[in-house]
Amino acid sequence: MKNIKSCILSLVLFLSISFSAIAQGSDLYFDHIDYDVSFSQSMISSIHQTKKGFIWIGTANGLISYDGYSFLRYAYNKEILNTISNNHINVVLEDNEKQLWIGTNNGLNLFNKRERDFLRVDVQKVKGGRNYISSIIQDDQNRIWIGTFGGVKRLNKKQYLLEEISNDNNSPFRKSRVLSLFYDRNYGVLVGTAKGLECFDPKNGSKKELPKALKENEALIHSKIWKIIKEKNGDLWFATEANGVFHYNAAANSVKNYLQNSSNKKSLSSNWVNDIVAVDANTI
Repeated sequence: MKNIKSCILSLVLFLSISFSAIAQGSDLYFDHIDYDVSFSQSMISSIHQTKKGFIWIGTANGLISYDGYSFLRYAYNKEILNTISNNHINVVLEDNEKQLWIGTNNGLNLFNKRERDFLRVDVQKVKGGRNYISSIIQDDQNRIWIGTFGGVKRLNKKQYLLEEISNDNNSPFRKSRVLSLFYDRNYGVLVGTAKGLECFDPKNGSKKELPKALKENEALIHSKIWKIIKEKNGDLWFATEANGVFHYNAAANSVKNYLQNSSNKKSLSSNWVNDIVAVDANTI
């Protein structure tokens, strides 16, 4: 799945940058932190930093926390109910209440900071589908949305349930294999699925119309979308599997597709793009 994000478990954390050195054109310095000593090598699927500065690393072999000094690994144990529900970690999110949610190949988990264990949230006795958690986001009303391989779910934080967002059995949001979610006040919740791009209104779960340029771009609308981000100017970027990167210019209501071109060294190195980060107004 997300193995293009694979990294060696000789983890390299970017701990500090000397800004004066950057100004002088000097090289950046990295601290290399090996945790092979304690943990076996594994693919890294996600890295999340909490508001207090702790680093949480999702791997294919458990969840690892790093406090700047030492690593601690959390792993599934079938004999202990309050361990994490699965060792393959896909996504980590700290919400506005500083609660830590972890999505795995087999269920959603809430981390108990006091006891340092986990609550398994509405994990059903099925393989994959709604138990495969691919993405977790929070909107500006503090609602948490869960992307699964069995559609989009709304998290009921009081009862710890994953609820359907629509009563319509034919809704594309009930059964779609969701790869990514992105919330925006103007668009609603954008949903990147294995069959293309969708959008819904978080107020009622109803399907929303996409901007005309997005809706009419056949390549984008049918791409597998792994990541969606928004720039400060309102432009959207979409990372896709096999179809490169799409840029939606909000002001012009136009879409441009960036692809690998073997004759152009300045083009994408691959058409399979798993992630995008906006560094500043000039750098993606």
